[in-house]
Amino acid sequence: MNEVYNKYFEKNPPARATIGAQLVLPSLLFEIDAIAIVD
Repeated sequence: MNEVYNKYFEKNPPARATIGAQLVLPSLLFEIDAIAIVD
C-alpha cells in the first residue's frame, strides 16, 4: 500500500490513516471513507 501511495504522491502527500476493522457488510472486500475540501 505504501509503495503505490508514494508513487502517486511523491511531494506533499495528503494525510491518511489506515486501520484494520470488521467490514459493515460481509460481502464487501474493502471500505473507504473520505473527506475532501475544494480549494
